Amino acid sequence: MLSSDVVHENSLISYFIAIGIPLIFLLLGVLAKKLARGSKWKRTDFYLGIESTLAAFSAELIYGFDLYKMSFMPGVSTSALMAKSAVTLVFVIITILLLLVVVSTHQDWLKRNTVRKSQILMLGIGTNIIGTGVLLAFILFVKVVA
Repeated sequence: MLSSDVVHENSLISYFIAIGIPLIFLLLGVLAKKLARGSKWKRTDFYLGIESTLAAFSAELIYGFDLYKMSFMPGVSTSALMAKSAVTLVFVIITILLLLVVVSTHQDWLKRNTVRKSQILMLGIGTNIIGTGVLLAFILFVKVVA
């Protein structure tokens, strides 16, 4: 195997770990909702917009604290840390705003049980895309690239 093949294989493993683990835990969240309730499956079990947005927020905060700890290490480039910190801060701000959008959408649409297709579209697809999208964007564009 060439060294470039090893680097490519390691980057694929990094992507799999960075993306796969959070998605597995989101799916476990679906199962946990059902098990905690103790009844049959409900479509609300699959409305994961709030959970995935909070997962993104926690990943961003943990990464921010990791950057802070790195600033005390000798030989670490201050300008690179500042750039990574700025990008992370932008993601935190965007995530907070998107969390507000997701929560308000849940507040509006969870009560509308009579419009099932629209509720599934807004909560089962729309807010899930927002939450999972911001989580994956942070992982792919900040965590893995860093």
